[in-house]
Amino acid sequence: MEASLRHAQKMEAIGTLAGGVAHEFRNILMGISAYTELIQMKLPETDPIRQMTEDVIACIERGSKLTGQLLTFSRQQPMQMGIIDINALVFDCGKLLKQILGEHISLSIDLNADHPFINGDPDQIQQVIMNLAINARDAMPNGGSMTITVKNTKNIPQTSDIWKLKSSENWVMITVSDTGEGIHPDTISRLFEPFYTTKGKGNTGLGLSVVHGIITSHKGFIDVKSVLGKGTDIMIYLPAIEKTLSCETDAIKPTTVGGTETILLAEDDNVVRVPTAMLLERIGYKVICAEDGQKAVELFRENPREIDLVILDAIMPNKNGIAVWNEIKIIRPNVKALIISGYAALLGEEWAAVKKELPILEKPFNFPDLASAIRQVIDGKDSGRQQLLQYD
Repeated sequence: MEASLRHAQKMEAIGTLAGGVAHEFRNILMGISAYTELIQMKLPETDPIRQMTEDVIACIERGSKLTGQLLTFSRQQPMQMGIIDINALVFDCGKLLKQILGEHISLSIDLNADHPFINGDPDQIQQVIMNLAINARDAMPNGGSMTITVKNTKNIPQTSDIWKLKSSENWVMITVSDTGEGIHPDTISRLFEPFYTTKGKGNTGLGLSVVHGIITSHKGFIDVKSVLGKGTDIMIYLPAIEKTLSCETDAIKPTTVGGTETILLAEDDNVVRVPTAMLLERIGYKVICAEDGQKAVELFRENPREIDLVILDAIMPNKNGIAVWNEIKIIRPNVKALIISGYAALLGEEWAAVKKELPILEKPFNFPDLASAIRQVIDGKDSGRQQLLQYD
């Protein structure tokens, strides 16, 4: 019990650290993204440098996903549900796994699902596959082979616990197989218990319990088959869905629509504030900048009728974004606001109290997303809210 408590405290500390890292790292990515998009605006479509800027933006997106995975691991990230093509996701995982499995393990990927779509959080499902693959690698210290298979099935193992969870007639089945040491039958029943590990000191015993929690939250289940000395198959079952026309629509990138309104932009990071203001001015807005929360309140008090929207960084010195919003609401109750943040949850109870009222756009965002979010808030439109804005 004492060891479990220490592990829980360690995970809480990791979660706090992850939140702080996410906030700082996303601000860095945001600055790179904004300046890169400014450069793109000055380049003709045929300029060869334009492809370089696209590559930079792709790297920014990868960095953002990596931050999300860090938060997911530390249980600090809410699920971001959407349509996932499991064939494509496993294919991408394969690229990463080839770099971490080592030369002594061969990897085969077999993508056979005709209906590979599920409703889920792609970062969390990727974490499941990576965790299972790393466990399979550790079961083959002297080398071996690993196979990841994706297929559809209507046949699920007929055990009482699984049948209680049955929520679909068609399943996407992901199997991670290895030719390792195998798992003792007595161990299989405890495989997904928190803090349980057979790897000795230095391992938390949380990897597979996190896998179990993620799959359960996705209305799926796990089955394990293993033979000592021959290897292990771990089967993940997730409810399959049809990819509808609305799914295609969700993937359409928003267009960049500007306006002539006045925006108060409060952001303490100069590398984010300056290019964001320049981008907004290029599409017609008048922008008033504040470098901290107190300055934002003062500027709003000086221009209470002229400002149409306030964009507030959640975490700033001399009053955070929530405190600023509460003060300017006293000056003008119907003021419209948009929160931008690398990780607003760091505000704790203060954010929890208002998050249903305030839309938030998470950093790093691209400029079309910001432009579309601004129009949604100013015009009072809900269309596209789930794509661009997060109302927790």
